[in-house]
Amino acid sequence: MALDIRQALDKTRQPFRWLVLAALALFLVVGAVAAGVFVADHPRGIFRFASLLTIVGVLGSSALAALGSRVPKRTIIELDLTKPVVEKASASPLGRLGGGPKTSTIREVVEGLERAAKDKRVVGLFARVEAPATGALADELRDAIGAFRASGKFAVAYSHSFTMTSGYYVATAFDEIAVQGSGDVGVSGWLAQGFFVRGLLDKIGVRARLGQRYEYKNAVNQLTETAFTPAHREASTRLSEARFGQLVDAVASGRGMNPDAARKLLLRGPYAAADALAEGLVDRLAYYDEVVDSVKERAGKGSGLLFLHKYAKRTKRGANRGQTVAVIHAVGAVMSGKGGGFNPLTQGPAMGADTISSALRAAAKDKGVKAIVLRVDSPGGSAVASDTIWREVMNARATGKPVIASM
Repeated sequence: MALDIRQALDKTRQPFRWLVLAALALFLVVGAVAAGVFVADHPRGIFRFASLLTIVGVLGSSALAALGSRVPKRTIIELDLTKPVVEKASASPLGRLGGGPKTSTIREVVEGLERAAKDKRVVGLFARVEAPATGALADELRDAIGAFRASGKFAVAYSHSFTMTSGYYVATAFDEIAVQGSGDVGVSGWLAQGFFVRGLLDKIGVRARLGQRYEYKNAVNQLTETAFTPAHREASTRLSEARFGQLVDAVASGRGMNPDAARKLLLRGPYAAADALAEGLVDRLAYYDEVVDSVKERAGKGSGLLFLHKYAKRTKRGANRGQTVAVIHAVGAVMSGKGGGFNPLTQGPAMGADTISSALRAAAKDKGVKAIVLRVDSPGGSAVASDTIWREVMNARATGKPVIASM
C-alpha cells in the first residue's frame, strides 16, 4: 500500500500533493470516527474498533512515509563538502561521534551523482565547498561533478572562504563559483618540504640503521640524512610539478583561461575575494542565503534542495540489480595481521594483510561474484605484508575472475 501511495504522489503535480494528502487524512479520520460510533453498540465493538484504528494507523503512516521519501520535481541536489570526502567510512564508534555534517565516502558521492544525472526530477547541483578532498580523491570528485554537468544540468559551488588550494581545485569543476565578499581564495603554487633529524641524532650519539630499497625510496631519509639527496629532491620536484600542472589545467579549463595565464594567477595568489572576482577566479561575491536564493531561481518555480545522501536513500530501490562486483577497500599503511585500526606511525588507518587476504579469498570463492575491484589508498608499508596480499591477488586471478586495482 505504501508503494502505491508513493507512486500516486509522484505522478501528482506539486500544487495538489498536499491537497491529496489532506483529503486522505480527512477521509481516514472521518472513517475512524464513523466506525467507532457504528461498532460501539455491538458486543465485540471494541475489538472491531481497535482493528479499524490499526488499519487507519497503517494507512496514515504509509501516507506520511510516502510524503517524506519522495523526490519532488525540480529538485536541486545539495552536496555538503565542508568535511573531506573519504575512501572508506570509519568503522570505529568514536569516528561517528560529534555533530556537524555527515562524512561521505567517494563511492556514495559518485554513485549518487550518477543517479541524479539521469533523473529527470533533478535539475541542478549546489555544493558548499571548504575542504572536500585532496590527491586522487579530489580528482575523482571533480570527474563526478563534470559527468553530472555533462547531462546538461547546472552546478554551483559556494564557500565562505577558499582557505585551501584543494578546495578551489574541486570548485573549478562547477560552472559557477561564489564566495563571501569578506572571504579569500587561497590558491598558490605547490610546495614540497623535507623533515630531517639526522643532525639531532648525531648530537645525542644515536645512529639509525635502516634498510633502503634503492635511492628513490626516501622515507628513511628523515633519519639518515641531513638534507635532500639528489634522488629525493628529484622525486619531490617531479611530484610537485605534476600536481601543480593538474591544478593549472583545472583552473584553465574550468575558468576558460589560457594555461599560461592560469599559471601566473596561481603563482601570484592568494587573493582577497574582490581581487579573485576581478581576475575571473570566481563568478560572484555573495552570502550563503543569496546564493541559495539564486540557485532556486535558476532551477525554476517550485524547486527545492535535497541533500545527496537523502536523495540516494530515497532512490536506492532496484539499484543493486545485475551481476555482482566485489569492492575491497585496501586503505592505510600496509602491515601484517588484521587491519582496520589506527597506525601511530603514519597517523592514519592500518591495512592488515590478513584482513585483505581473507576478503580476496572470500570474493574468489563466491560464485556470485563476477569480478573484484581492489581500491588501494595507501602510503606503503611492510614489504612482507604486501607480498602476502600480492599472493592472494594472484590466487584470485587464477580462478578466472578479473581483478582490477583502482589506485
